[in-house]
Amino acid sequence: MTEQTENATRLARPLIRLAKLVGVATSYVGMSHDYHEIEDDVLVAVLKALGIDASNDEAINQSITSIKSERETRVVAPTVLHIVGKESKVEVHGGMFDVPEASITLENANGMRVTLLSYGATIQSILVPDKDGRMTDVLLGYDRAADYEVNSGYLGACIGRNGNRIAGAAFCLNGRRYTLTANEGKNQLHGGLCGFDKKIWSYTCREDSVEFTTVLADGEEGFPGRMEVAITFTLDDENGLHIDYRAVSDRDTVANFTNHAYFNLNGHGSGDILGHTLQLHASAFTPADEHTMPTGEITPVDGTCMDFRAPKTIGSGIHDPLLKPFGGYDNNFCLDGSGLRKVAEAAGDKSGIVMDVETTLEGVQLYTANFLSDRTGKGGAHYGPFGGFCLETQHYPDAINQPAFPSPVLRRGEQLHETTIYRFGVRK
Repeated sequence: MTEQTENATRLARPLIRLAKLVGVATSYVGMSHDYHEIEDDVLVAVLKALGIDASNDEAINQSITSIKSERETRVVAPTVLHIVGKESKVEVHGGMFDVPEASITLENANGMRVTLLSYGATIQSILVPDKDGRMTDVLLGYDRAADYEVNSGYLGACIGRNGNRIAGAAFCLNGRRYTLTANEGKNQLHGGLCGFDKKIWSYTCREDSVEFTTVLADGEEGFPGRMEVAITFTLDDENGLHIDYRAVSDRDTVANFTNHAYFNLNGHGSGDILGHTLQLHASAFTPADEHTMPTGEITPVDGTCMDFRAPKTIGSGIHDPLLKPFGGYDNNFCLDGSGLRKVAEAAGDKSGIVMDVETTLEGVQLYTANFLSDRTGKGGAHYGPFGGFCLETQHYPDAINQPAFPSPVLRRGEQLHETTIYRFGVRK
């Protein structure tokens, strides 16, 4: 594939998504409902803008072929309701432009229920009992899959190919510089314009679990390597929601996956989370500049608002000068230990609901929804700043450009497997 055609493919993907989201292709919706035609026409337009002869079928076909793997994985065929596992169910409905999207509910022996969407491999809801036995939804989200397509904030979505930020939307690997799609000023955030959160994933239901799969094209959002990705959600009878991330690439690449769940352990829409208590097994953090980009340092938490080694309320340090550029917490913590271990515990101050976090990863981003704009969520609930908190397990932000940080590189043919568990209980 020529460099021009690679550029056309990279530019076309975000335009394709944009065309769908803003309704540019209204005429197609009214006629054939074939959103593949939208993709092909946008590709032709981009090719023309880059000076490639749109009548040259070979050039056009090169570009179209390079995104077919993504196209094939994001269209799911089932149109029926069926039962899997113990009390798990799947519902399939039309999303925007009649693209099928699935809603999948897992339920364990304790009545805990988790609902997942094939759009973005998104966690839509987590219902757990509070201290009085009332089932409480502790996750911010929306009632309809279509609402996730048009709202910002990544609520409950899986994030990749690279979670968090890459400075300058570029990096060097094996002596070659890669330029990425910039979607946060000059930087890239959460994998670019069309990351995991905007894909419609294929899925396979098993007992007590759902596996979502997709394929990323070589050059997608600027990253090298065709990558096969599988994310499995498993609900156990100890009220643990396991997220297993797996991937393999045919070229050396960056791989940093996470989930952007916003938790409110008093119940979504119940107000702010500043009274929640939080403990993090993290002796250090990575300082960041005013753009939330790491400086490359690793600094002890001692004597700072970043010290959560002993439980304290999230709000106790929220106005510390160290956090002023971010309006609250939006910081990466360097987790103690290695392997699958408990790294955090949070508790709702009203509900008594407790959440433990276990992970194999070395970092976690504490985000207190500082920039979550006012909006309406599930059941008409109001969400806004500090309405939830995220504990996004991850490789450190911008690790690909920071030699002092653990590497996020996935080598060709290497099998990636990372695990994060969110486990719920009550404190009476």
